[in-house]
Amino acid sequence: GAQADAPSELIPRAVSLFVTLGGLLVFALLIGIVGESIGEKIEDLKTGKSRVFESGHTLMLNWNDKSIAVIQQIALANESEGGGVMVVLSNLEKEEMEERLENAINAKENPLDLMG
Repeated sequence: GAQADAPSELIPRAVSLFVTLGGLLVFALLIGIVGESIGEKIEDLKTGKSRVFESGHTLMLNWNDKSIAVIQQIALANESEGGGVMVVLSNLEKEEMEERLENAINAKENPLDLMG
């Protein structure tokens, strides 16, 4: 049976339907915005476009064909202090620099040794 509190007229029911659908639409929109924002932050972290929250780190500006040798020397210099953190600021993509580092570490001749 019909409830005593339920609106029996067509207009109040239509208004209730539109308010409910509007609320669902607003909720879906908010979820989409939040999800997109989180996705952008994760992408920024993956590509290296985030703040550096380290102190006492070594900053290397740009990347070129001498960068691997410089990284080797800095790792050797930091070995006596138990290691260190190095940050590279470059126009090159983070994935490209990581690939070059990995290739240097896994090289058959003169592999890069990061001392730890």
